[in-house]
Amino acid sequence: MRIGDTGDVLLIWNHNYEPEHHHTGQRNPLTAAISKDKGKAWQHIKNIEDIPGGMAFAPSALVLKDKVFIAYAMQKRPMRGTTGTEIRLKIIPIDWFYSD
Repeated sequence: MRIGDTGDVLLIWNHNYEPEHHHTGQRNPLTAAISKDKGKAWQHIKNIEDIPGGMAFAPSALVLKDKVFIAYAMQKRPMRGTTGTEIRLKIIPIDWFYSD
């Protein structure tokens, strides 16, 4: 998504690639990065949520003024089905995404 008037791109994804688990791998951590060149390079890579043994997934984000509202699903430990799934909302100042 674009961040306000800057035109910078905010990406939120699960920073975990397990090719042997096609679409069934761990959904942890939930990570953010900023691109100032339309996605060619990424910087300020940092975790929004890191749940050892758990999952954070399906993020949705909205920028309002100087904050980013991020809603996502979370499970403290991997489970089958929907038992134990929570919805979390984090409100993070935009400046946080640019800091190291």
